[in-house]
Amino acid sequence: FNAENDSVTIILEIDAPEGIDLNIEKTVSNRTPLVGEEITFTIKVTNLSQDGDVINNIVVRDSITAGFENLFSYDSDTATNGSYDSETGIWTIPSLEVGEDNTAELQIIGAVTAEGVFDNTAVLVTSSPRDSNDLNNQSTVGVTIGVPTPADVGFLFNQFSPNGDGTNDVLTINLKNRETGLIETIRYKINIFDRYGNLVYASEQEQTGKEIWDGTYEGKKAPKGTYFYIMNYDIGNGPVLDKGWIQLIR
Repeated sequence: FNAENDSVTIILEIDAPEGIDLNIEKTVSNRTPLVGEEITFTIKVTNLSQDGDVINNIVVRDSITAGFENLFSYDSDTATNGSYDSETGIWTIPSLEVGEDNTAELQIIGAVTAEGVFDNTAVLVTSSPRDSNDLNNQSTVGVTIGVPTPADVGFLFNQFSPNGDGTNDVLTINLKNRETGLIETIRYKINIFDRYGNLVYASEQEQTGKEIWDGTYEGKKAPKGTYFYIMNYDIGNGPVLDKGWIQLIR
């Protein structure tokens, strides 16, 4: 008649089979995007088990630092194995054979929406059989989002990311008068140097237009980093000499 002792709970500690090993790797297409740019997170899961075991029912959770979820707006995803639920952040992989050639890959695509810093982490939740090596079950990448500064006519927007996503791909000069909202005509000459003083870009003559440099040097992509410029420009009020730095982001 005493219901309080009619049940008992037993906790079983089940050891993971030795040699079962899943590796989680997380990367991002651009660690330092500007507001509005599209970025892609890529998660790779590889079965590195020693005995050729097929691992089933793999569950990986993808999450952004708590409180900073509003900095990234999900757009779409593609998975080579299994399916991803953008609401829960759960990627489910039915099975994965051993070997690097059988890596499962998930790409999560979206845009950064505000200035800020956040981490994005992929972590193995469960698998069958269980993973016996927890040293490579989690991977994190950090993202720092910048924002262009409003400027006067003739100001060089000194951050750009020539990654082909259609946003901030080219170094530009501001042409819009922020008081009148009208586009001004500007003529300029510019020399751009790397940090060692080597000339990487030069305009041979005065030009009219806002696009200056696409981030290439001798037909190849210039390395990411800080560059320096000397620019002469005229918007009709007489010549102006301007010097400053440029941040090329990849």
